[in-house]
Amino acid sequence: MRFLKYFSASLALFVALVFMGLATAKVLDPSRVGVWVGPHMSFAIGAITSDPRNVELLGDAFAPLFGIMGYLLGCFSWERLRELNRTRPAIAVRHLAVHTSA
Repeated sequence: MRFLKYFSASLALFVALVFMGLATAKVLDPSRVGVWVGPHMSFAIGAITSDPRNVELLGDAFAPLFGIMGYLLGCFSWERLRELNRTRPAIAVRHLAVHTSA
């Protein structure tokens, strides 16, 4: 169960970094990064090739929205990982101390 907690917190941290990277990419190349809907795709988030038939849904709100979501998710998952490290079971430490002192 502890592995799943670490895995989910690490995955959330990775998603937070992706969100913040997409927010930065939107500022650098606003015509190719966003949330898109088009005739040849149902829904896409991220960078796509330029096609005038695709419609961007968020426009200029993409960068601040994804930046804030990435920051909040990153803070939450980082604190969760720190909490998991602080609350490690003491059994492993006692087991290690018994073997090293013998």
